Amino acid sequence: MVFQPDKFTINFGKLEKPDEARKIIVSTKEEKPVSLFLPSTYEDAIAPPMRNIISVLEGITYLDEIVIGLDKADTEEKFKEVKSLTDHLPNRVLIWNDSPEMQRLYQEISDDDLKISPGKGRNLWTGLGDRFERKNYNSMILHDCDIQPGFYSENILLSLLFPLVHPKIGVHFVKAYYERVTDPDLSPRFAGRVTRVLMNSLIDSMDEVYGRIPRVRDFLNYMRSFKYILSGEFGMGASLADILPIQSDYGLETGMLGFLHNRPYKIGQVDLGRYDHRHQELSAADPQKGLHRMAIEITKTIFRKLYSIAGNEVLDDAKFEKLMTVYFTNNGTELINNYFKISKYRGMSYNALDERAMLVTFERAVIAGFEGFKKSPKGTRLLPSWHDIDPSQRKELTDIIRAYNPGMK
Repeated sequence: MVFQPDKFTINFGKLEKPDEARKIIVSTKEEKPVSLFLPSTYEDAIAPPMRNIISVLEGITYLDEIVIGLDKADTEEKFKEVKSLTDHLPNRVLIWNDSPEMQRLYQEISDDDLKISPGKGRNLWTGLGDRFERKNYNSMILHDCDIQPGFYSENILLSLLFPLVHPKIGVHFVKAYYERVTDPDLSPRFAGRVTRVLMNSLIDSMDEVYGRIPRVRDFLNYMRSFKYILSGEFGMGASLADILPIQSDYGLETGMLGFLHNRPYKIGQVDLGRYDHRHQELSAADPQKGLHRMAIEITKTIFRKLYSIAGNEVLDDAKFEKLMTVYFTNNGTELINNYFKISKYRGMSYNALDERAMLVTFERAVIAGFEGFKKSPKGTRLLPSWHDIDPSQRKELTDIIRAYNPGMK
């Protein structure tokens, strides 16, 4: 790997000396307390990967808090089950997003222009609101809760925290990347389907169609600088956490990167090596589910960002038709051919017919995303930073969380 920072981010690569990183994190924890936020559904919270994550976190002493945002726990019994499973975690805070009190608060904050819909975005937004009110940490890192056993270790925490807290590095935002390979020891196959088959090729195709506009090309080059745009593992300092608007749907990660573009925040990337988590179904026949839905929502997010830069030129149907030709016929086909060659070189399983079928599904998703974008070019209002929420509602949020976590700081 060539360690050459570009104009957008610093690529730190892999953490080579975890013991030294741990020492620095421990030495700064009083001055710069750090927390881990775990967005989880009830299903993920009781599954084996989460139990493995908990077993690793039990031995971690430098996290000021471990905050679990719990979604899809629609009964008190489910909440209590997750509470029991996580009670022995040090400094754990469990946010029950489906509690009657929290649902009332979401309804109270909502208005005609702001819809607070369930999802990972709302989950993170709620956690950021509690942080804003309590001012209880200097940096926060986040990772998903479906990381498969064998791929989760303390290295994820250290890699994300180290560039945030090191006094001579001091980035504001750090994002992980990794090699997504499933069954690496038995029958290795490429994973990361949306990133591989949709995102990378679509951004290259957009550059060919819209890239003559300098600001658009700058944004697309910025997005290309991220080695894994859709990774759910990232971290940020308090100054960013306190002002960050949040997208509530599958456009969370791309929307966050879009917000950071051309803003004065230092961004770093870290390499977590090999990684795998639970795989969603493609759902080729149903655009309301699985990767199909994810691809539609991500596509809408990118088009809206381009619209904010280039205006009506992004609405042009002729340019969109050209985009689809470039994406599906040229770049997509070349991409599949290249992955086939890489799989042969590395001795991996690869089904080009399945990949092409996936490309067809993502082609339909891009078309649906563009149509949805045209109906509402600016989109719905993002979940606002907590600066913009009424102070009494911020206090109510923390009071609700504290009621279910009596030992909370």
